[in-house]
Amino acid sequence: MWTRFAKSGALAALVIAALHMATLRPAEAVPITEAFTGTITFAESGNPFGANVGGPVNVSVTYDDALLTGLGEEFVSIDSDAAFDLNVTFGSVAFVANQDSGFGSGFPELSFFDGKLVAIDFVVDFVFGDYLDLTFSAFDSFTITDNENFEQVLVSGTLGLTAVPEPGTLALIGAGLAGLGLIRRKLA
Repeated sequence: MWTRFAKSGALAALVIAALHMATLRPAEAVPITEAFTGTITFAESGNPFGANVGGPVNVSVTYDDALLTGLGEEFVSIDSDAAFDLNVTFGSVAFVANQDSGFGSGFPELSFFDGKLVAIDFVVDFVFGDYLDLTFSAFDSFTITDNENFEQVLVSGTLGLTAVPEPGTLALIGAGLAGLGLIRRKLA
């Protein structure tokens, strides 16, 4: 009886270890998506977005974390890979990565500190030649300024991270549960 249990346990451990090793391919691009939701706390009257205090803000960004060492300050350009993406929605307006005025020359740009996303540099030529700078800092707040009018703040608010599970983690948990189920079935 004990040898059957030991064999089943060893087999389950081997399967889990193999699945874990399969998810550790550093050179392969695995897009990571982070989503942030928030609330507008200040909106300049007559702002071009139709944004109002209390309105929702949604930010979603997809990037490859294999480009990061996880040490110190690092930057990733959203235009460096077709799989990367950035979506920002507030008021009645939605912006995407290729609307950045520097798209194709290294922007929009994600800033990381010790592997954690801390800011987005996203500049949009929006209304009548005004450049709007969307700044998300440390992902607890955001501001949208009009660069043509001395950095006038048009809209600002708060943000919070919405967890998006990683596929490798889910596969590992699923394999572990399947292995426990097999062990239980063989013991019964």
